[in-house]
Amino acid sequence: YVLSVSLCLSVSLSVSVYLSVSLSLSLSLSLCLSLSLSLSLCLSLSVSLSLSLSLSLCLSVSLCLSVSLSLSVSLCLCLSLSVCLSLCLSISLSLSLSLSLSVCLSVCLSVCLSVCLSVCLSVCLSVCLPACLPACLPACLPVCLSVCLSVCLSVCLSVSLSLCLSVCLSLSVSVSVSLSLSRSLSRSLSRSLSLSLALSLFVSLSLSLSLCLSVSLSLSPSGGLGQLGVGLAKRLRKRFGNNNVILSDIRKPPSHVFHSGPFIYSDILDYKNLREIVVNNRITWLVHYSALLSAVGEANVSLARDVNITGLHNVLDIAAEHGLRLFVPSTIGAFGPTSPRNPTPDLCVQRPRTIYGVSKVHAELMGEYYHHRYGLDFRCLRYPGIISADSQPGGGTTDYAVAIFHDAVKTGKFECNLKPETRLPMMYIDDCLRATVEMMEAPADTLSMRTYNINAMSFSPEELAQEVQKQLPDLEVTYDIDQVRQAIADSWPMNFDDSNARNDWGWKHDYDLPELVQTMLNYIGSDSRISQAN
Repeated sequence: YVLSVSLCLSVSLSVSVYLSVSLSLSLSLSLCLSLSLSLSLCLSLSVSLSLSLSLSLCLSVSLCLSVSLSLSVSLCLCLSLSVCLSLCLSISLSLSLSLSLSVCLSVCLSVCLSVCLSVCLSVCLSVCLPACLPACLPACLPVCLSVCLSVCLSVCLSVSLSLCLSVCLSLSVSVSVSLSLSRSLSRSLSRSLSLSLALSLFVSLSLSLSLCLSVSLSLSPSGGLGQLGVGLAKRLRKRFGNNNVILSDIRKPPSHVFHSGPFIYSDILDYKNLREIVVNNRITWLVHYSALLSAVGEANVSLARDVNITGLHNVLDIAAEHGLRLFVPSTIGAFGPTSPRNPTPDLCVQRPRTIYGVSKVHAELMGEYYHHRYGLDFRCLRYPGIISADSQPGGGTTDYAVAIFHDAVKTGKFECNLKPETRLPMMYIDDCLRATVEMMEAPADTLSMRTYNINAMSFSPEELAQEVQKQLPDLEVTYDIDQVRQAIADSWPMNFDDSNARNDWGWKHDYDLPELVQTMLNYIGSDSRISQAN
């Protein structure tokens, strides 16, 4: 009799399921948030109701029925947790689209939970209850009272919960409703998952781009780990103590550099980070080597401008603020085609044609300005092309003079990217580092200017190749002219006039071309090939 009455009630209430779902989908934006809260509460009460029904039935039916209901409750609890998580995810994902989509998904999920619960309970009741009804009819009265009380409470709270309870009272009608709702739910979930995947893909692409930008940016500057930074740090540590010289760069240092003395990560474009390093380590001298060289700078002008100019401004401001002594190297690239080329004096017209040269002229002038305006102890040397066996060529126009030694030892063949007669001023790295330390230590009253030329020798690719072939006669040299680098070299000085440096603070070089070639070949490890040639 109870089941017959329930079936009648379910038939009368089943129509309200379709009407309620349609009404929920057409609610206005102003009711979306309240309906979402109501539905969330309905879900919680539905779980509570299923628990109360399960407990009541466990008291009134046989052990078999208790086990069946326990499994049903466990399934309902699992579904409830899944629905809650899905509801939270759907609401969070749908905020950017519309609140109405979240409400639709919430309604579908809540009805689906009720349908699943009704299927489990109805199956258990239809199978087990007829067998044990005569024996446990007195115990079934609490069940009926519990169901009625739950229905009353759900109607008072929201229409959605009453719909869920009505579905639970009918098996035949619920199955048809659940099938149609399952299709709607599947479509809704598919759309939600598609939106979720699209959003996740967008976020992933954004993070990857940010990372790439980060990765493309982090490999650009050559600061303490550049051609000169490591060598100067080694020389200064011998002179002032290992722990009194800190090497810094944006790149990861090689193992031998990392273990040779203090190293700190720094980004020349991060003013706050640079300032913290200076303050925390009580820095008194700052040597600024971070820059993009000539050919590399022409390939990425925007980055060269940031690193070479903005980075310089950060260093100047920090040095002036904290009373530091500042050394900044300049270059032969600071001169242009209108400058005197042979020789080029310290003071003359400077009209460079590269962003690297422009940034170095800017550094020279800004350093002098800060010296006169704020009393900053600014010192600068214009380096010629620097030749070193410790590092590979780094993208400079004069790097052919380094590459020829590596190629001569490894392959016996060298292809030069400048014309054979292109003459440029050059210097071995030991002379360069010694000149830097001497300039830094020179008494202030001996300096007649803030920026000096220094020089050691001047040669062309053809002259260098001939000198190398004296040691390695089998070396084959060919020329494949790089027009960009050739144009840069043609605008640079052929020879430096460094008489002021020699007169003011006693500069004197040690390496000429023959000594340079012999030292480079010995250092790279060509003794065996030299002995075979002799």
